[in-house]
Amino acid sequence: MQLEQQNILFFTRTMEVGGTEQIVLQLCRIFQDKVNKIVVCSCGGSYTARLEEMHIRHYTLPDITKRTPRMIYKTYIALKKIIEEEEITVVHTHHRMAAFYARMLQRRYHYIHIVTVHNIFKNRRLLTVMAYKGANIIACGNAVKDNLKQFFGVPENSIHVIYNSVEEYKMIDGMESSGTDEGDIYEKVRKWKEKGYFLVGNIARLEKQKGIEYFIRSFPIARKRCNKLKYIIIGDGSGREALESLAMQMGGAASENDIIFLGRRDDVGNLMICMDLIVLSSLWEGRPLVPIEAFAAGKTIVASNIEGVNEIVADQRNGILVPPADEAALAEGITRLLTDQDKRKRLEENAYHTYCEEYSYAAFVRQTLDYYCGL
Repeated sequence: MQLEQQNILFFTRTMEVGGTEQIVLQLCRIFQDKVNKIVVCSCGGSYTARLEEMHIRHYTLPDITKRTPRMIYKTYIALKKIIEEEEITVVHTHHRMAAFYARMLQRRYHYIHIVTVHNIFKNRRLLTVMAYKGANIIACGNAVKDNLKQFFGVPENSIHVIYNSVEEYKMIDGMESSGTDEGDIYEKVRKWKEKGYFLVGNIARLEKQKGIEYFIRSFPIARKRCNKLKYIIIGDGSGREALESLAMQMGGAASENDIIFLGRRDDVGNLMICMDLIVLSSLWEGRPLVPIEAFAAGKTIVASNIEGVNEIVADQRNGILVPPADEAALAEGITRLLTDQDKRKRLEENAYHTYCEEYSYAAFVRQTLDYYCGL
């Protein structure tokens, strides 16, 4: 493939804050000065502002998870128009339904279809097999590749593994209070640190998959061993109201609000650097960015021992793995690291080394460009 001749469409469900959406933004940055044109389509979200800053056109489509005949027809027609008007030569999809639509239209327009698979699935076998048929497939980890082969029967020679990555977090900007919400949180962090609080961060969409309920339930257990403790939850979602209510029950309303919900943030890297520890409490994943983001910030992690996560987090080497949906085990892992500074520091050093050796952003860029050029 000669990159400078390509018009690429990145097609995903949403451009709301999330790991998949971060990868789409990264791909836009990688290819922006190397191809003729980039456009993105999704049902929208706060990351569309980032696309606007990059002067990349975004088309708003219906939510592709709504699979009524009317919605399917409406989406098909809208996508067909985008492909025609933008003269698309490459469609790179990031969701099974996006791949389904790309597969339907490929027979007519003969573009190159690339699929990045971000999750492990064990449902909708027929839809998935049809959507991925004939596509060039990127799996974001070996666990995802194995899932594609074993559950969906995807031929191994059509799957290429490229590990997700993030740019290394180094600089901390805006740490002084500025009278804004963003400045105020850093001022609060500084005061909490001065008072000797341990700060434990969980960065996730507030949905069932992310297991935030168990993270919150671990708080009163962990506080018995580590009294000066604050949980900081970064992210938003449909479960926020119920989770805030649960936090009140777990003691989060006491002692200056010890379970803090920050909502969506654009400064996740800076906030991670401020944390003593990161937690990933997910019930299932594919190849999550959070452990890699933590490692890039020089932080260790307590994470669910599930497929995809345990491919990144090596227990007792760069983090601690605990059973999913187990608040007691989560609390034990958190307090073990908070009360053993030497162990925490050793795991932090190993975590950063893991990022540099296995998940560097430079490697992600190089492998992605090589893959495209090889098609």
